Amino acid sequence: MDVGAAPALPQTCRPTAWLWPGQLIYAGPAFDLAPHSGSVWCVAVGIDRPLRVRVAATEIVAASVLIPPRTMYHLANAGERIVACYLDPASPRAESFRQAFTKWYGELGYHHCDEEHLIAESSALIGADGDDQRSAGLTWSHRALGARLMPALPRRPVGFPKIRPRRSHRVNWPPSRGCPNPDSCTCSVARSARVCGAIACGYA
Repeated sequence: MDVGAAPALPQTCRPTAWLWPGQLIYAGPAFDLAPHSGSVWCVAVGIDRPLRVRVAATEIVAASVLIPPRTMYHLANAGERIVACYLDPASPRAESFRQAFTKWYGELGYHHCDEEHLIAESSALIGADGDDQRSAGLTWSHRALGARLMPALPRRPVGFPKIRPRRSHRVNWPPSRGCPNPDSCTCSVARSARVCGAIACGYA
């Protein structure tokens, strides 16, 4: 099979991801994936045109959809600009996803309660750059999960915890003279080198 090289993505549609504990947001072109299922909740928003999501023999056409875990589906918007948010099912924010959608086909939700603003902020995510990216991701999450329904998000994405430096103690080393009791001192330094700067042996 002859597979041609894919054209480079324009600078205005660079894929970008935001990551928090139990949550990931992707903004960029939709992937050309075969029908598949995931293990997390997924909210997807179409920027260029409504999404076309096929579940079994039914196709849902909507600007925003909520796809539950372990649901086989196919997104027929390959290459178009979308924003997708993935949420751990065990997250306390998972129920906020469900409450934010107004229409249902089985367990699949569509038509977000604030869809117009969500689409506008999805477009802003695509164009965000530099320091604006982090704040845009938080704003989108706040809108997608519903401002009144959503518990507070972390103030910053996943990072390294702060480490407190250990307090250093000044030790008289090397000592100016030998340990006064090298035979009776239990200090390992005294036993090996016959000099000691440890406080435990009484030598300072």
